[in-house]
Amino acid sequence: MNLTALAVAASAITILDFQSRALDLTNGVANDFVPVQAFSNLGWILTSTTSTGASPFKISNTRTGTVLSYPSANVPGLTSVGNVIRQQVMAHSVAATTWDVTAVVGGFKIVEAATGLALTSWGADPSAASASNPVTLEAPVANDAQQIFSIINGLVFVLATRRVHLYPCSALRLKKLIAVKSGNCAAFATAVVDSGMPIILASLDIANGTYGALGIGPASDRQCESPVFVFAEIPLHLLDLTTTALGSSNSHPTCM
Repeated sequence: MNLTALAVAASAITILDFQSRALDLTNGVANDFVPVQAFSNLGWILTSTTSTGASPFKISNTRTGTVLSYPSANVPGLTSVGNVIRQQVMAHSVAATTWDVTAVVGGFKIVEAATGLALTSWGADPSAASASNPVTLEAPVANDAQQIFSIINGLVFVLATRRVHLYPCSALRLKKLIAVKSGNCAAFATAVVDSGMPIILASLDIANGTYGALGIGPASDRQCESPVFVFAEIPLHLLDLTTTALGSSNSHPTCM
C-alpha cells in the first residue's frame, strides 16, 4: 500500500489491530485526552510532515480533527521515553505528535517519532460486553503481533461473525459451512465488511485455511487456483443499514 499517495490524497483510512479491531475514540467523544481504543470503525487521515509526502505522519481523526497522541505530549519535561512508555494513546487537538509508519511482515509498525515507542494493542476480553481493548506506547519488539497493524484505504465495518459459507465459483450449491463459535455474541469471531475493494485482509494462515476447507491449494505461481465466494453471517439490525446523509438539513435516515 502506498502511504505517501494516501497522505497526498488525504484519503480516509482504517487502522486494524491483530484482532481485526479498528482504532477509534472511546465512545466517539471529540474532547481532548479521550483514550484511543481498538473496537469499532473510525476513520483517520495521514498527513506527511516532509516535503516528499512520506513518513513521519500526523494521524488525524476524520470526524473530530484531533490527532493521535499521548497524555504528556505537550507537557515540558515529560516527553522522554521513561515518561511516555506505557501511556495510553489518546486524542489531542493541538499536539504535534508524529508517527513513523513502516511496512513489516504482516502489516505496518506505527512508531511515535520522538520516542521510538511502538503503538501496541492489547488483547480484548471476549466475555466483556464491549470487547474493546486499550492501545498503549511500548518498547518496539520485532515480529510482535500486538505491534503490527493493517491499514485499509477507506472505511470498513468490523462485525461479529456467526457462520462462514464457502462457495467455489464452479458450484451452484453450498459446498462448505463453517460454524465459527457458539456462545454469546461477544465470543464470536470478527469479520471486516468492505465496499468491494480488491484487498485481501486475511492473514496467510486464514486464507490457506479457507481454501483448504474446499481442497483448493496454491497454483504454481503461488496464487489461488480458482476464486471462492465467502459469505459471513453477521448479526445486523435494520437501523445499522441507515444513516443521516452528510450535509442534510433534516434527520431522516438514508440507505447506506
